[in-house]
Amino acid sequence: MQKNIFYVKLHNFINICSYKIETVSLKKIIIMRKLLFIFFCFSLLCATEIKGQTNNVPFTLDDRDRIIRLEEKVESLRNEMNAKFEVQNDKINEIKTFLFCVLNLYVG
Repeated sequence: MQKNIFYVKLHNFINICSYKIETVSLKKIIIMRKLLFIFFCFSLLCATEIKGQTNNVPFTLDDRDRIIRLEEKVESLRNEMNAKFEVQNDKINEIKTFLFCVLNLYVG
């Protein structure tokens, strides 16, 4: 008798599960599979990124010297650009002054 009750309950459970599976639409199953695939790919990417971060990259004195030279070049380029912009601003101010004088002569 006890065995029969177990089998009946098991049979009812299987029927309920199969009913729920049948009621899920095909679109939902496809969406769930896509989400599972995306989650799997994302987890692989995260795992490889963590592995890549554990490798130490040696930083030598040559690298330090190279960075210092690069900073010097950037600073000199910045100074050159500032000088060129100052020259351009001076030219624009001269043109404004000239146009203001011409306007005063025309109006006056």
